[in-house]
Amino acid sequence: MRERKRRLSDNGVVVSDKKVKVDSLTNELKKNINLQKVDFDLPLQCSVSHSTCDVYCCLQCGKYFQGRHQQSPAFQHSIASRKDSLAHNLYINLETRKFYWLPRNVQINPKGIDLLLQLQCCIRASFTTDKIRGFPILCHDIVDKREYTNGFIGINGNNHSSLHTDHISVIILQLAHINPIRDYFLLHQDDNGSRSELIDIVSLIIKRIWSPTLLRPHVSSSELIDHLMVKYNSVLLKGGHLYNPRTVLIWLINKLIQNNTEVSKVFMQSCQGQLRQQLESNRTKQISFWNLTLNLPRSSFFKDGRNVNDLLQVNLGALIKEKFYSIIANENDSTTYQMERLPKYLIIYFNRYDTAINNTIKEMFPIRNRNQTIVEFSTEMNLSNSITQSKLKYCYKLQSNVISQVKSNSDISKDDTNLWKIQLFNQKTKEWFEIHDIKCNKIDPELMFLKETYLQVWERSS
Repeated sequence: MRERKRRLSDNGVVVSDKKVKVDSLTNELKKNINLQKVDFDLPLQCSVSHSTCDVYCCLQCGKYFQGRHQQSPAFQHSIASRKDSLAHNLYINLETRKFYWLPRNVQINPKGIDLLLQLQCCIRASFTTDKIRGFPILCHDIVDKREYTNGFIGINGNNHSSLHTDHISVIILQLAHINPIRDYFLLHQDDNGSRSELIDIVSLIIKRIWSPTLLRPHVSSSELIDHLMVKYNSVLLKGGHLYNPRTVLIWLINKLIQNNTEVSKVFMQSCQGQLRQQLESNRTKQISFWNLTLNLPRSSFFKDGRNVNDLLQVNLGALIKEKFYSIIANENDSTTYQMERLPKYLIIYFNRYDTAINNTIKEMFPIRNRNQTIVEFSTEMNLSNSITQSKLKYCYKLQSNVISQVKSNSDISKDDTNLWKIQLFNQKTKEWFEIHDIKCNKIDPELMFLKETYLQVWERSS
């Protein structure tokens, strides 16, 4: 009998050159793939050995296992499952996205099998410039066929339910909706030698946010949270009572552009503006900024049961012009800044937690005693490029708005809690959506200013 040719796989396992035919596989798909249990957002780790190398997902039970050799957890799992009513035969490598049939150790060719091709896209979607140009689009998830719009989906903490992660999620979504930054990360290749694991992870999350092929209409931030905990000692998870999204934004930008000229160029051309700082003796200094900080008028304390009519209200345009377009120094500010150059994407931060105020009660309960001034704004505003070029007007349109919803604490000896949400604009449908955790709901733009706005991104349209 003629001996069948055999070859070695990448990890030294002997694999038959014979491929499982599409027709014979199709009959087994329904028995070997349980979409309800499959989840590619879990941390990349074997459930038995806890190794992060050569990890496979069992498409029947959704668990992660290492290797394919006879002593490996994946191989042993396929053998042990024979006792069950449904065998666990089909696996996908979470790095190479190749399919294997165990314990026979045969590679499956997904060509012509739509479900397998979709599962590959769920792990890591690929994009082209032409494809991105048509975003956002209406999509359907694989598991329940529910409608969702790519780019407008929620992010959950998955395995980190005990941690506050919504302050990180809103910033990831905010960056994912700044088009030049989005496009860079969507087209980014993990194997292009970036030498930055953080860039690869942020790229992966943004790709999933904009993926038209998802198992479920939401994604997880688990990989990013795990990376922050291990590599950076949970630096963004030790925000105390505030868990400040603005701190996340500045930290993330500085880390992403560190030692990477390509990423730095994208961020600088998109979001970096310039101010002129007025010093003593009429000297000036040019400084670059990632965001404009606006200090709100200090409101007095109100009795319990206060309503929106009791709160101070200010106009956004007036705040900006008073601080950055005024020739006369503002007596409330120790340092004067004047606009020198506006960026393509203007990020505005509203300082509701003024740590400069020396007040014991405010320091003990900063959220409860935050500045609740209402900022009035429309979704468009006109600004001069600089104080010296007042005739050169730019029209800015609001793209995203991070808001704070405060959850009161029944224990008066403890401070309240912030719930961070983001409001995003769909340029195609001209609709606004509010996202928190995995929930995404349509909202009325006329009522957006009634929320406690905290961090905004404006796109220059002219």
